[in-house]
Amino acid sequence: MMAIFKKNTTALFLAALVILASLLSSCDADQDCVVRTLLNCIFSRCSQVCGYKPGAHCTDISKCCCPVGSPSKW
Repeated sequence: MMAIFKKNTTALFLAALVILASLLSSCDADQDCVVRTLLNCIFSRCSQVCGYKPGAHCTDISKCCCPVGSPSKW
C-alpha cells in the first residue's frame, strides 16, 4: 500500500514541477512583455494586436506577447 502511495505522490510532484516550469518560462513571467489573449494565435494576428511593433510573437495557441510600450488594439 505504501509503494502505491509513494508512486502517486511522485507523479503528482512531477506534474506540479512541469506546470511550474511552463509558467515560469512563458511570456507571463517576462517583464518586457504584455500578454494578450488571442484565440488561435498566429503571427500576423498577434502583430496586428500589438500595433505591428517588432518583437510581437505567440507564446501559446491562445497567448500573444506584445513588447512593452506597444499600442494594443484590444
